[in-house]
Amino acid sequence: MSKPQRVLVAGPRLAAKAAAERRDRRRSMGRRLGLVLSVVLPLGLLGWVLLASSLFAVQKVLVAGGTRLSTTQITAAAAVETGTPLARVDTVAVARRIKALGPVASVKVSRSWPNALKVTVVERVAVVAVRHGDSLQLLDIAGEPVADVATLPRGVYRLESGSPAAT
Repeated sequence: MSKPQRVLVAGPRLAAKAAAERRDRRRSMGRRLGLVLSVVLPLGLLGWVLLASSLFAVQKVLVAGGTRLSTTQITAAAAVETGTPLARVDTVAVARRIKALGPVASVKVSRSWPNALKVTVVERVAVVAVRHGDSLQLLDIAGEPVADVATLPRGVYRLESGSPAAT
């Protein structure tokens, strides 16, 4: 076995320099940690406020544009729970659910900060009516059914299909 090496004691000047370097390293690490925390904590807090807290949660659904459909029908089709954080609402899925309603031609869904969802509905416009049993079925420009009515509304043309003449 070999003898342990002898440790030499540094002079006071060298010891002071080493202590100053250690102190500078600790301060530098503290500054870096402070900088990282000053960026990460506010971003984390902002993310929590937008995505998880009830501060910016849906409290109401504002509906504009529908005449044949009631606000209650459109809100029910939207199927957005009160209290859902506004940033987590899938506006495309909400628009798709409302568009599935018969009279809806187009729909726009947007967030109205801080606590509302705005739904703007454009309904189909009837341009022609065809006989459908005992009633008239109103169709829009694309041939999509709009409604069934008993009498022909103003501005809507009646389309009749006759049987081909026998020759």
